[in-house]
Amino acid sequence: MMNTRNKSTSARDTTSPHMHTMSQHVRRSVSAAIGALMLSATVSTAQPINLPNNESPTGPFGKSSTATYGQTFMAPVGFNYLQNFSFWLSNDPGLLAANSSSLRFRAYVMQWDAINGHATGDALYSSTVQSGPSALSQRYEFASTNTLLNSSLQYVAFVSASGLFGTIGAAEATAGMETSLLGGYTGGQFVFADNGDNFGLLKTDAWLLSGDFPDYQTRFNANFTRAAITAVPEPSSLILLVAGLSALLVVVARKKRV
Repeated sequence: MMNTRNKSTSARDTTSPHMHTMSQHVRRSVSAAIGALMLSATVSTAQPINLPNNESPTGPFGKSSTATYGQTFMAPVGFNYLQNFSFWLSNDPGLLAANSSSLRFRAYVMQWDAINGHATGDALYSSTVQSGPSALSQRYEFASTNTLLNSSLQYVAFVSASGLFGTIGAAEATAGMETSLLGGYTGGQFVFADNGDNFGLLKTDAWLLSGDFPDYQTRFNANFTRAAITAVPEPSSLILLVAGLSALLVVVARKKRV
């Protein structure tokens, strides 16, 4: 009887530290996975700006025409991190979209000087070079991940061919900018600039506004979060991970009881 008990105790003493360590590791992994799921859920509640769909298209945008189009806006109160934004361009020939696929441009976010009517400071975000549209309504989405803004200030998101004229092969390469007259936006308005290939003029010369049409807005979408986000696995992958780790935790617990 004594030998059986001693043997059992010895076996437990040998395996228990290993099992205990594995159990702690699994629990930490499950907790981390659940935390990532919660963060993903928080990000999914991002605050958006959704301006009306295309109704009154404007053009041309590009080389040898209006070089810059944009939208002024303000970050929703409490949601100071701009995660992404979108504009829509068109190759509709009715908008003088000549050689639209040859167009080259970048997207930017800068602070807006409302008193003098132009951008100010350094670019808070700039995209890679984009090619012109190949469809009547082509969405361009820009990942401005964790761009920190101030809810009390005004900003301008815009697309511009300025500084890229030398990379545009065609003598004229233009596209249409999708805009709308379907509703006003109190945080800003549609703006544009005939600054040619000189990007610096965007910070010194007044841009053109929509004038007597306060409801004139760019077709524009933007998403904001309360806090900076970090990359997390897809929710479906996390669910599988949690399920697998939970099953492993059960196996470890059973082995500890043996």
